Amino acid sequence: MLSIYICDDIIEITSQFEKYIKKYLLCRDDDMELVCAATTPGEVLDILSMKGQCNTGLYFLDVDLKSSMDGFQLAARIREKDPNGFIVFITDHGERSCDTFKYHLEALDYICKADINNIEERIRDCIDLAYRRYQTISSDPEKYYTGHAGSRKYFLPLKDILYFTTSNTPHQLKVHLTSDIYSVRGDIKNMEAQLDERFFRCEKSCLVNLEHVRYVERNTRLITLDNQTQIPISQSGLKLFLRNYPDLISKP
Repeated sequence: MLSIYICDDIIEITSQFEKYIKKYLLCRDDDMELVCAATTPGEVLDILSMKGQCNTGLYFLDVDLKSSMDGFQLAARIREKDPNGFIVFITDHGERSCDTFKYHLEALDYICKADINNIEERIRDCIDLAYRRYQTISSDPEKYYTGHAGSRKYFLPLKDILYFTTSNTPHQLKVHLTSDIYSVRGDIKNMEAQLDERFFRCEKSCLVNLEHVRYVERNTRLITLDNQTQIPISQSGLKLFLRNYPDLISKP
């Protein structure tokens, strides 16, 4: 389910967004629900804590919440709980859009409160776009890796990923695909925990997709992939390979 949240400190605006969203959802027979129309960040975070990470959310957040945190700070907290969620900022402060980079956020859209005549249409457009992207992932979440880089979000087929490596840039990884390389936000330890059993930690800074491993040479401690790329494997990694994947240990 795509769960929809609203947070604006002005109750009249929250109520108006709630009205627009409920009206639109009545016209659609999709797996979506408005679960929260809040005036404080705490209300949103409390509901997220109760729900855990079982649902992806679409969040309409006011930038200036007149609270201990603003909309960008709330979005950063949401990202910790719902990394694949879709965030729309409701704002009178378009000049603050650069703050999405400061907090490493990916905004689906910005809706200006002053643009009264188009707000309802913009809300509908955001719901449509978020739901299309949500369907892409939820149709078979095991087949996609969702990566974040600045204001961009990538949906990368796991079958096309050869391996992940750490980057020279702190808190960034490189995703090596069969046809391209992407830089995304993250660290190798957390990435290992997120991925399924097809990805193997062959050394401290690398996760390799076993589906692309052709063979491993014991003497040189090199993994050869099916596109002939070679990557190193640590001594401890080699021991695990010997124990768990003996059929991949060979000499060409």
